[in-house]
Amino acid sequence: MRKNYPVSDIQYLLDEKAKLMSVTTTDSHITYANNDFIHASGYTFDELLCQPHNIVRHPDMPPDAFADMWTTLNAGRIWTGMVKNRRKNGDYYWVKASTTPLMKEGKVTGYMSVRTQVSQQEIQQAATLYHKINENKLKHQRLYQGLLIYKGPLKFLSLFKIIPVRWRIRSYIYFFILFTLSILLTLFPWSLPVLMFALAISGGALITGELLVMHLAKPLEKILHQAVNSASGQADNNFQLDRVDEVGMLLRAVNQSGMNFRTFVDDVNSKLAELNCACREIAAGNHTLSQRCDDTAQSLQNTASSMEQLTATIKSNASASQLATRCAEDANVAVEAGDCAVNQVTDTMVAMTRSSKEITDIINVLNNLSFQTNILALNAAVEAAHAGEQGKSFAVVASEVRILAQRSAQAAKDIATIIETTIDNINTSDKLVNHTSESMNNILTQVQQVTQLVNQISLATHEQSQGLGQINDAVNNIDELTRQNTILASHSSAAISSLEQQINTMSEAVSVFSIPR
Repeated sequence: MRKNYPVSDIQYLLDEKAKLMSVTTTDSHITYANNDFIHASGYTFDELLCQPHNIVRHPDMPPDAFADMWTTLNAGRIWTGMVKNRRKNGDYYWVKASTTPLMKEGKVTGYMSVRTQVSQQEIQQAATLYHKINENKLKHQRLYQGLLIYKGPLKFLSLFKIIPVRWRIRSYIYFFILFTLSILLTLFPWSLPVLMFALAISGGALITGELLVMHLAKPLEKILHQAVNSASGQADNNFQLDRVDEVGMLLRAVNQSGMNFRTFVDDVNSKLAELNCACREIAAGNHTLSQRCDDTAQSLQNTASSMEQLTATIKSNASASQLATRCAEDANVAVEAGDCAVNQVTDTMVAMTRSSKEITDIINVLNNLSFQTNILALNAAVEAAHAGEQGKSFAVVASEVRILAQRSAQAAKDIATIIETTIDNINTSDKLVNHTSESMNNILTQVQQVTQLVNQISLATHEQSQGLGQINDAVNNIDELTRQNTILASHSSAAISSLEQQINTMSEAVSVFSIPR
């Protein structure tokens, strides 16, 4: 027998509502275990699946207990007894186990065990019994279908624990006949009337016993057969009794409980099939959603890459626009400075023109003075000629004065000519300056317009950059949502897969009671 080690002295206490159930094949390999069984064993479902059921066997369990169990199960009966199991970590727990052979079409297809919590008193009794069995100290008793009975010469003490009801009734009848005959033979002498009376009583007792067997034992056997069929998952034949007493109503109750259970199992099977179909549809939808999310994520990544390139281009344009704005502003300042300088030149030219006119007036005065001086010199020369020798020296002076006056007049004419040329040049320059001023004003206007356009472009570029930033944020949000949807779809697929596995597990558990159609 398999011995599982190591073990500890720590008892694992079961919840009072726990029902540990497992289903095995005919060679005792686990095909199903409920959550209570899995939790109590300390293993995972995957660790238990397809493993021999003795994976949870404790070394303190005597081989005789399992030998009795297999003998009972092979006889097609239900075995019930105390079992000590080992957990994965070496701890132990006690249960009261009921094992039923599962039948389909008259053949054993597996075994189902249901275990419940037991009291400490029952644990102490079972531990003491199993210790005696392991130590070979149980001399006159043995296990029989989960019960402790006497063996050998003391076997008769357990007779009424194991004989069928029909033989229990017959034994009572036989005892009654023997007791009655012994009384008659003791109280009355042997005679034909006494013999006839004894035979009558014996015959009546035998008939009564057989009637009791017919009306009690046989119906109870049929009820037991029906109950075992229901417990082992076989189809009910709905055998009925033509009676409404306790036995008849008991059979009706057994039949009805079997039909109720069968209807429930059929409904559960139907719902499980619908759930399985729905799970497959949801799984297919999740797969499609996951693929679409992946496609969307790829498209969003491409879009995000394009958006990044476009954002970089717009930022570059914005930088260029800002640089153009600064250049336009600098040009505007330069043009304004040039316009101011032209205005200053214009003012200077006007002042020079005004000064030239004043010089011309002064030259005219000098011309008049030269003319008058020349006249006076001529007059002085005439007077000197009239004076003769006395006026000769004066005539020389007058002649020199006249020459100087003529030179002054000629110099004034030359200066006037130069001044006129200068004034003409100033007028020409003034026209050029005015034209330059108009050009500078036009340039200033154009520069201001360019500055406005560049500012508008810069503002539009800034707004585009902000808009692209918002679009990029939206794309990132959509990408994050898509990623979350992908994760949710993955989690949903995992949940659906787990649900399908649980549905399949439930289907396997329910299939134990399913009737082949």
